[in-house]
Amino acid sequence: MVIVELFYPDNIDIPATVIITDTIKDLALIKPSRKLPYSAHLADKDYKPYIFTPVYTVGCSLGLEPRPSSGQICVIHGSYWEISSPILPGNSGGPVFNARTYEVIGIAVWVRTYNGQLITTMAGIVPIQSIYEFMEKYTD
Repeated sequence: MVIVELFYPDNIDIPATVIITDTIKDLALIKPSRKLPYSAHLADKDYKPYIFTPVYTVGCSLGLEPRPSSGQICVIHGSYWEISSPILPGNSGGPVFNARTYEVIGIAVWVRTYNGQLITTMAGIVPIQSIYEFMEKYTD
């Protein structure tokens, strides 16, 4: 059991159940105990990223209230993208929005393994295509 915390317009805590996790991609599928009052719109599965696409990220870094930041896509490498928006401890798992369309194009990842080392300073995201693959795999 986890708690989904909603901060806008009022602070609401909603219990949820963890359905499945993927520790390699840093993803989790959760099921809230009731309908959420709002949701984010996902970009299409065939979304095509471009370098310099402006993005917004939102996260609760260090356990504080949500705070947005902005940046741009700076690396596109197959199933891994990097952005210039800061990803701090606590932001991992938060949405990455295309700043032009406000669609979710990925999920922020704070850590990454590179050549067997844990790297915490690369602002990576799990792209929308990987999110769709994850959901299709576990929701059939």
